[in-house]
Amino acid sequence: MVNPLNLIFDNNTIEGESAEIETVPGEVAKLGVTVEPDTLGPGKEAVVTIYLADEYDNEVETNIFGAAIRVDLTVTGGTLERDFDYISYDEVSVTVEYTAPEELGTYTITATTTQYALESGSATVEVMALEPIVNITSPAEDTTVSSTTNVTMYIAGWAKPSDATLAETPGTVITTIKYSLNGADNVTVPIVSVEEEKAFFNFSVTLTVNATHTITVYAIDSEGYENFATRTITVTYAPAPPVMPTEISDASTDKPSYTLGEVVTISGSVTEDGTAKAGVYVNIEVTDPAGTLRYADVVKTGTDGSFSTSFKLAETLPTGTYTVKAFYGGVSESTTFVTAKAPEFSISLSKDALVVPQGWYDSVVISVEAVGAYEYNVELSASTPEGVAAAFSTTKDVPDFKSVMVLSASMDAEKGAYEITLTAVGEDGTVQSKSLTVFVVDTPAALTKLADISAKLDEIDMSLADIKTSLEDVKSGVGDVNTALSDVTDSLSDINDAISEVQTALSNLANGVNGISSDLADVKSGVDDAKAAIGGISAATYAAAILALIAAVAAIYAVVVVTRKLA
Repeated sequence: MVNPLNLIFDNNTIEGESAEIETVPGEVAKLGVTVEPDTLGPGKEAVVTIYLADEYDNEVETNIFGAAIRVDLTVTGGTLERDFDYISYDEVSVTVEYTAPEELGTYTITATTTQYALESGSATVEVMALEPIVNITSPAEDTTVSSTTNVTMYIAGWAKPSDATLAETPGTVITTIKYSLNGADNVTVPIVSVEEEKAFFNFSVTLTVNATHTITVYAIDSEGYENFATRTITVTYAPAPPVMPTEISDASTDKPSYTLGEVVTISGSVTEDGTAKAGVYVNIEVTDPAGTLRYADVVKTGTDGSFSTSFKLAETLPTGTYTVKAFYGGVSESTTFVTAKAPEFSISLSKDALVVPQGWYDSVVISVEAVGAYEYNVELSASTPEGVAAAFSTTKDVPDFKSVMVLSASMDAEKGAYEITLTAVGEDGTVQSKSLTVFVVDTPAALTKLADISAKLDEIDMSLADIKTSLEDVKSGVGDVNTALSDVTDSLSDINDAISEVQTALSNLANGVNGISSDLADVKSGVDDAKAAIGGISAATYAAAILALIAAVAAIYAVVVVTRKLA
């Protein structure tokens, strides 16, 4: 099989429309139940659908029983249009109307049947108020302040649409924020920012001394639903203390600059005549570069005269220089900080879709680009269906960078259209993703033939490898033969040297034998001379001469033996 990762990539673009993945249900196993919508307000209506489902709650395509199926319905709260119904022999589902109760809560609708091999099913519905949620965060609770004169209080908080309203009408938003002081006419205030469906507000009111005041904040959403929250503030009269120098010092933020989305902490201290002022209330205001009030709070100093408050910069706020002011007893202190958008990164694909034949591949170029001063590593990954594998030319790097993602399908990969998700995760937790449609198709005939040729080439490569191994073995055997021949040559040389030495020894032996022959001739001549003289020699003298001759022969024999041994 061809290894697609070893092939040359190209940048050809395949255009086509995305196809939805079709779910094929299994065998009927149970009753399925759905409620639409599943979150609604008191007295609101929803449609309950009871259907024949497989074990994974997928609706089947046909009624395999060939008969009407009775379904009994129960609910823990609210009213059903009827408490039983029939799924027709030629249908797979039936619907009934449901009316929510006035009481808020979670209720369960259950469908049962006596039909063999069908399990019961159920679904839940959430009944909640349709009116918006209003939350006053500053002051966080009813409070009492002391003053000799009227006081200015800052009211802040947020409002959001009800989840039930959002379920019934997606896209519902808070359109209006109003407040009423002590039952007076409503006053509309601006929505200063919106974050995750929450509409934030803040405003100030003047409260008279020695009185209890009720502030009511109203919120109205785009569907016309309205709700409110109240806060009670009592202003008591306190005699003016002796006039002494008062100052707010060290009013500052924990950092000189922030990125939108970070938390700003404001702190400082109040002193009077050089002594820490404990238990007094300091008003805090934060305005944006255009002078619009973006945050307000009233904080109480601690025993050491210090105060502190924090708030989160909404990501929708403008960037630039913000001004912080702290007020107490006619004295104020200000500081500034700078905001900027948080750096991040973006990803883009050179193609919207890939066509991957079985046993083949296709590729797409991924571009990762920094937005702002983004300096973190970004790691790429992809979700793939079974039988499809993803590989990246670059898996992790710091933007800007490009990576080629290759998707290869095995011969066993199931044909069809798939939606895969490419995910890029930064080390700082920033996540970006893109969707890519992948079509797994039959292997074209040319590719199949190419795969066969490749397989045959692989077999030839294996055969050549075997031949190479055999040649290496032959080469090794020839080397062994050459070594053996060299050893034989050395042995023959040694034999020749030994033969030469033997020949020399034999020559020496021959010379010795010739010498002995000469000596024997001399002996014979001596004997003959002795015989001639015997006549005049006595018997005793003759005997002595014979013995001397024998001794001489014995001595000559001994010399010959020694000479042979030495040879």
